[in-house]
Amino acid sequence: MGASQSQHNATDEQTKPIPIERKLPYKYMNIMKEADSRINFILTDQLYERLQHGVFLNQKRKKYWIEKESGHNCFMLYARDLTIGGSDDREIWNWSNTIETSSSNIDTYIDVAELIEYADDSLKVEGKFNTSNLSPNTMYEILFVVKLSDLSYGWHEPVKFSLTLPDGKTNEHEETLQEKPREQWIEVQVGEFNTSPDKIGFSMILADANTKVRKLGLTIKGVIIRPKRV
Repeated sequence: MGASQSQHNATDEQTKPIPIERKLPYKYMNIMKEADSRINFILTDQLYERLQHGVFLNQKRKKYWIEKESGHNCFMLYARDLTIGGSDDREIWNWSNTIETSSSNIDTYIDVAELIEYADDSLKVEGKFNTSNLSPNTMYEILFVVKLSDLSYGWHEPVKFSLTLPDGKTNEHEETLQEKPREQWIEVQVGEFNTSPDKIGFSMILADANTKVRKLGLTIKGVIIRPKRV
């Protein structure tokens, strides 16, 4: 190889753009303290790719992942992480499982709660989450993930959904589930908020079916916390 060719190759190497390492996802180290398994990575880009599929936390009670487009944090609170009225009564609820994927590329079973029959005054499902692990200055939406069976009954009366933020403000609305699609997972919005500094702390989620009407045929998978989709 001639001297001119060597100089040309050296110049090419010098002019190649140097890859810029991305920062770790927001609060990544803190969140991963609760991870069920470790993620081994060399480059941050590899980590981001793995996290788009998600990591289970607290013995599959939660899931953490990042949004592909923005890199913002997302969470799922599974049914086992929620407080479900009468969930320890086998005549009211049946605990089964469904498949969920993660960064391990191995299908994993997570628990879901199937309502057999409920006829008391109020059926409540509650959850809480720490907003400090959410990406800052981001509009988030909170959604229940549920499934209605073909035999579901009693959902013609509205269910009250509410979101109470760390600053004490509460967003409420009612929604009727009767006309929702059957035999598939659907998302029901609870509320939305912006992760501003005055909203750091624990937020409360509530679904309240306050009625004596007999209810059955609802399966609860959990609650999604993610950046609002435009």
